[in-house]
Amino acid sequence: IFFRQLFFVAPMMRLRALACTKISGIRQLSSGKLDAETKQLCAVAGYVASGNLAQLARTWEQLPRHQHAAGTEVVLQNVLYNGIPRTKMALSTICSVGVYDRVIIDPYPSLESKRKELADTGEETIKAFYGTRAERFMKATMLLQPAYGYWVRDFMYGRILSRPGVSHRTRALCELSSLAGQFVFPQFRTCIMIALTAGATMEEVREVLDMTGSIWGVEKQAMVDALWRGMNMKRV
Repeated sequence: IFFRQLFFVAPMMRLRALACTKISGIRQLSSGKLDAETKQLCAVAGYVASGNLAQLARTWEQLPRHQHAAGTEVVLQNVLYNGIPRTKMALSTICSVGVYDRVIIDPYPSLESKRKELADTGEETIKAFYGTRAERFMKATMLLQPAYGYWVRDFMYGRILSRPGVSHRTRALCELSSLAGQFVFPQFRTCIMIALTAGATMEEVREVLDMTGSIWGVEKQAMVDALWRGMNMKRV
């Protein structure tokens, strides 16, 4: 169904007692629970979403080549949160630095049987992210507007977030980084719930959120910290 293509594209509650870690220009309070490569992927996601192409390029230069396939997937999933123009600029940036590995799968299917396959894959992926809340999520999404509900199921989850190369846990943590500068409370809580359901720990979630200041600015970090303090952890 897919293969890895090896190639090179050229010119083409702050936890106060924690230790400081620096990755690609990011200085944050860290418990050390999150592995370095996942932190780098979250940094890539954040810089793509914030439009900081210079820092994205520097982060990409530091990303190990065996992580380029995962990194490209993280860039691609940004189309779900910030649209095509910003994603296109990010892809151009990493290609100018050099992309040595990526995942290639079949193009979007046109046959009805293939579309059903996307719907089924979407439902399975939604379950991986939402757990027991999956059915309620889909019903609520369809009620907003049926067309939107189908797009979410078939495209967002069936086509993008189900792609190989990146675990559900890593995708969910990268989503946190991508959206940290744009959160409202219901979305904030939902994104944390998704990350936990996908296998992340609360410590890992907090580490990603502690990257917000370096990616989005101190005001956004303060906003995230305020949302965190106001969250009822028993309801997550």
